[in-house]
Amino acid sequence: MVRTKITIGKWLYRYDLSQPLAVWSSGYKNPEYEFSSGNKNQFGGFFFFDSEQQAENTGRKALKRYKNRSFDGLWITKCQTTSDSEFLDLRGYVTITAILSDFYRNGIDVFNDEFHEFYFGEKKPFAGLKEPIGRFCKIMEDPFWYKDKDEKAHVDSIIRLVETFFIDNGHPGFFGQCITDFSNGIAFKRILEEHHYDGYIFNEANGMPGTNTLCFLSSDKLSRPEIRVVNP
Repeated sequence: MVRTKITIGKWLYRYDLSQPLAVWSSGYKNPEYEFSSGNKNQFGGFFFFDSEQQAENTGRKALKRYKNRSFDGLWITKCQTTSDSEFLDLRGYVTITAILSDFYRNGIDVFNDEFHEFYFGEKKPFAGLKEPIGRFCKIMEDPFWYKDKDEKAHVDSIIRLVETFFIDNGHPGFFGQCITDFSNGIAFKRILEEHHYDGYIFNEANGMPGTNTLCFLSSDKLSRPEIRVVNP
């Protein structure tokens, strides 16, 4: 796994569609992510973009998308890191299969009934991925696996399985969101803490500059929020 240092003094940005609190609180729940099944951010993480423009542009799009809901307006909050932080870095992966394989090899156990994919309204447990991803990792130990017709067929079938389980195997940015959705976040926070991470970082747009998302497990290393109102 890739461990990335987020250095002191880094500026971070987020948007809100209702007036945010003037202090950080893990109990604050963004109403944009309230659903009948609960709030997506159940573990109380702190999510930011590393670009003010990206935060504002995404906020404007969200406000337009939810124009029929009673949001107050658009707010941009910025802050700085007050000390160095250790992050799990999910940005360098081309596929979700690659992420899952690295998790498997490094003892990051998401292959159980605590983790689900929620996107289509159906709770699909990650537990069913453990055996195929384990087989995939075993096959990959042989540098010439692709010369074996049966092994190649196994690899192709596992990749298709991941493709259908998630939206798109080639969209690791989606997995970066999914891994902390709803109850997933509670379990993933525990794993990150056990591995001595302060949070994790991923890229929602699969590599587009300025679209990194950083999730801090707590606000201990964040300066006081600075909030401004944006004319949408």
